[in-house]
Amino acid sequence: MRRISGLIGVLALCAALVGCHEDSAVSLVSNGDSETPEGEGTPGTGGSNGDDSQGDEASLVCDPYEGSAVADLKPWRGAVHEHTSYSDGAIDATPHDAFKAGAEHGLDFMMVSDHSDTLNRLLYFSIGSECFESLSGVLQCFVPAPDGFSKWQITGEMAAADTRGDFIAVRGFEWTSDRFGHINVFFSSNFTNAKFDGGYLLTMDPFWRWLVRAPGSEEIPGTTPLGGGADGLGIFNHPGDKCLGDSDSACNWNDFAYEASVDDQMVGMELYNDDSGDDRYARYYGAALDAGWHVGAVGGEDVHDRSWGEPTYGKTVILAPSLDRADLKSAMQARRMYALASSDDTGDLRILMRAEGHPMGSRLRCMADMTVPLTVEVVPANGLPFNGTLELYSGPVARAASNDTGLGRPVATATGNQLSHALPVLVDSEHWYFVRVANADGESLAYTSPVWVQARPQ
Repeated sequence: MRRISGLIGVLALCAALVGCHEDSAVSLVSNGDSETPEGEGTPGTGGSNGDDSQGDEASLVCDPYEGSAVADLKPWRGAVHEHTSYSDGAIDATPHDAFKAGAEHGLDFMMVSDHSDTLNRLLYFSIGSECFESLSGVLQCFVPAPDGFSKWQITGEMAAADTRGDFIAVRGFEWTSDRFGHINVFFSSNFTNAKFDGGYLLTMDPFWRWLVRAPGSEEIPGTTPLGGGADGLGIFNHPGDKCLGDSDSACNWNDFAYEASVDDQMVGMELYNDDSGDDRYARYYGAALDAGWHVGAVGGEDVHDRSWGEPTYGKTVILAPSLDRADLKSAMQARRMYALASSDDTGDLRILMRAEGHPMGSRLRCMADMTVPLTVEVVPANGLPFNGTLELYSGPVARAASNDTGLGRPVATATGNQLSHALPVLVDSEHWYFVRVANADGESLAYTSPVWVQARPQ
């Protein structure tokens, strides 16, 4: 009996060790070393073993991954957040022109989101647009548009016509409150207008209620559709940029006040907007995650001229098994995406992030007081070695001592193309982990979506 008990103990120990075993979906040659700041976090778990299999061991510490096999996920790079003459973009540009530009730049997808304020207007006129810059602009903006009230419908028709096997065009809209902030919504049948939904400067409630309301079956020409947006996915746009003042607590969607009813649909936050490529939105990313939002990383263009899709603008990479509208939507809802500061030669990166067989965006329920092996690998699309830095951030966290990003100190850093770390399974609350990728000079190149780790109930 003693011999059997000893054997059982050995088998249990082996199972625990295997449960923390690390396997990678691709075989890459690491050119860097991982470090953990003194006094913080848990030491790294070592390098990749290059095993393409997912293995059964993932279920021993965390619940099994139920999505597509990580090895089958492919990176689809595209542009999110574009404007045309249908709101305040170039006065001679239509959504078709933007979609065409995206395809010509070799993107896999493009998502146009004109301001919903103007989607049910007869005229293209928008304050602050090019309408007043020339006589031709005045004539073009104030002569009734041939598509009149149906700009939303026609955008959808253009998206359908411009979609092909190697390019997906997606219709969306930007909900614009100048007090709470702006939100992009994609894949919805309907749109809503912040200026007329009963909120705008007073409350976010009308938009949240619209987002969870059933789409309905009809659109009414000339009006904001009565149906809701339960088939749509939302993205927090350029946080901190649209506020009445720094002292107004309503800024940034009531300072990221958590709304559980829409958490599943609010899938992302812009970490880049336009071609600046800086870290100005990073602290808001951490604040939203700390508040309970499960948002992934998005790189937005926010182009208002005709330069849609150019490499200098931020891009979003979505990890999906195929280039299909439904697959892209499912991947976004699973937060399987990361943000690139640009898609030029130095900024177009392929990022693989795995937490015990689970991709970025996963919400893990794991055995308490265990650790989950995390591996992150970065490969430049141009095939050259990556010689930058990887920084792993975690929270919820006190932000009193922060670095330039406003995120506090990273719990682990690595030089080169690979970072490995053991994520602790803590019983106090759900914890998030994401990676900032920087070049050798520390300049921001990319942000991953997080993985979330929470202890399973005992």
